[in-house]
Amino acid sequence: MDTSVSFLKLNIEEEILKAVKNMGFEEPSAVQAAVIPVALGHKDIIVQAQTGTGKTVAFGIPIVEKIETDIRNIQAVVLAPTRELAIQVSEEITKLGRFKRLRSVAIYGGQPIDVQKRVLNQRVHIVVGTPGRMLDQITRGNIDLTHVKILVIDEADKMFDLGLGKEVREILEAIPKKRQTMMFSATITSTVEELAETYMNSPQHITITPQQITTDKIIQWHYRVSEGAKFSLLLSLLADHDGGAKIVFCRTKKAVERLTSQLNSLGYPVLGLQGDMLQEKRLETIRSFKRGDRDCLIATDVAARGLDIEDVTHVINFDIPLDAESYIHRIGRTGRAGNEGIAITFVTEPELGFLRKIEEFAGYPIPKKEIPPLVDVSAFQKSAKKQVEASQMVKPAEEKGRLDGEITRLYISSGRKNKVRPTDIVGAITGATGLSGEVIGVIEIYDNYSFVDIMQGYGEFVLEAMGNSTMKGKPIRVERAK
Repeated sequence: MDTSVSFLKLNIEEEILKAVKNMGFEEPSAVQAAVIPVALGHKDIIVQAQTGTGKTVAFGIPIVEKIETDIRNIQAVVLAPTRELAIQVSEEITKLGRFKRLRSVAIYGGQPIDVQKRVLNQRVHIVVGTPGRMLDQITRGNIDLTHVKILVIDEADKMFDLGLGKEVREILEAIPKKRQTMMFSATITSTVEELAETYMNSPQHITITPQQITTDKIIQWHYRVSEGAKFSLLLSLLADHDGGAKIVFCRTKKAVERLTSQLNSLGYPVLGLQGDMLQEKRLETIRSFKRGDRDCLIATDVAARGLDIEDVTHVINFDIPLDAESYIHRIGRTGRAGNEGIAITFVTEPELGFLRKIEEFAGYPIPKKEIPPLVDVSAFQKSAKKQVEASQMVKPAEEKGRLDGEITRLYISSGRKNKVRPTDIVGAITGATGLSGEVIGVIEIYDNYSFVDIMQGYGEFVLEAMGNSTMKGKPIRVERAK
């Protein structure tokens, strides 16, 4: 479907339609189709929707639409519960507003106050921030709220779970009363309702059914396993699933560090993400995983919300979460944007009570599977070696150094919706041609298609060799990019 035509029905500006098309969206998601027309009508809205439904674009498009570019002041404020989510939302809004030349900045704890002050004193239209740091900068007089006409509270339930209710209320009191307020929450608690009743003007309620995420698109099962056998079971699962991105959740930071170290020592390339890491290291880890530098991320629940990666095929709960809601947020990292996903949970005998609570909360049983044959360490290391070799082939062209000769840009008729990752493209090209991965440059993967740069004048050779190629078991069309 042509993106501009489907989004055109929502009556949004040409510059935004162009940005949406460049971002690779084919058609509005359920939450976008429901929210955008109401939000463009300047109404206050309460939206019940889980992560992974496209809610950032749902409120981002109306924000970008309503910003007046000739006014250099802050006109929209978005509150997010975590630093990672604040950064992600700001980046998404920046992409939506690139053709209107709008500027969005993220404000969060961990950044120097003075650096943020200098940024805020420049031309800024939208501020996305965590409540604590946002209130701090407002109190210091570094954020001028005079021209703010739109306020978004993202993941309102999480705000209160983290004890940020007081800061949120103080910010609401400071922003001009004549404004549009949009609130998004996975659950509508009594606290969320009270906040809406106090600070919103006859809000319209929109509910996006969460079961689409947790049952329709995600296959779930669990293994009964002893604590000592969990690592061997994980090795077997990782060796069995070559393609797609995987997130392995642990309960503690130490467990993440231990598991990351063990897997890397066996030659299996993984990334670790946990709360004690320096902020810049955490952000670079997330970016690296999104780029496909590594296919496996070991993480605590810091990654359960706000990590938006559409092609995560597997979530593995190495440690079962202690509360049911965390389980829902974890498995919601897969089965996104219409893709199918798999969620696997390791359960020890003493943890069966936690499994029962999750099943009661979700409203369905999570089937038990028999433990598959376990691989030995040497077999796992052979599998890991293949993945390392593939990952070394997909370095961007700028990391390979300047290469002489012609660069040919090729189009491939397969993308994210077919769970294609950079290693798949490299494997298809090297397998069909016998060439080294060094001739492969920048790889760009979109929903239904991909682009790849072929270096050193090998473009025509690759094009001819891949005339009848397949990827992920399906035929693909390869041609020179237009």
